[in-house]
Amino acid sequence: GRNEKHHISNFPEVRKSDWYAGGFINVKSGNDLLNAGSFSIREVKGGEASAWAEMVFSDGALTGRIRLELPEDDDKLLLTFTPSTQRAYSVNLTAYPGAYGEPERRARTMTTNSGPVEGNVKTLSPQDCWVVFADSYYDREQNRGAGCCGFLFNPKEILPGSTLRCGYGCNAYLHIGKGKVFSVILWDFKGWSMKQAVEYMSKLDITFE
Repeated sequence: GRNEKHHISNFPEVRKSDWYAGGFINVKSGNDLLNAGSFSIREVKGGEASAWAEMVFSDGALTGRIRLELPEDDDKLLLTFTPSTQRAYSVNLTAYPGAYGEPERRARTMTTNSGPVEGNVKTLSPQDCWVVFADSYYDREQNRGAGCCGFLFNPKEILPGSTLRCGYGCNAYLHIGKGKVFSVILWDFKGWSMKQAVEYMSKLDITFE
């Protein structure tokens, strides 16, 4: 494939809600950010089953590659980060579910397979494996907002102390062990209500190896 250099800030913001188009994923180790430098697109391939691209970050203090894969006729994005060094790191996922919204009306919510989250912070348990970020005011059931979003992860890949937080935005802070590969599946439930998204995630047949 072609080797093309890009800087993360060159990508336009194309969505106004749900997964943050200005940078929905950030990878960090200590004070070092994966996207502090440029990256090259090593491969872009498409076939009958799926299409995928790999971004290689190689000129910063933290290096590695992100693979994005979209199965054909599917509604989810598969993302894998493979670090190049034996360093522990964290993955931050950021969303603005429903709408950026007005401060006095926003009502962010977080739901995991363990149930609705009480309050604005949750420490993930070993049983948690999926999350829906939504907004009970900017919700399609109320004919407001754009929808909501969610993600699925393998709890065996994250370390204790990983958390969810919501305020203006909704964030996941997932801590990963030294040199370990991290993978996540993301859904943008555009046009879906919070209830529809939670029902969909609840019906997934999930097995972790």
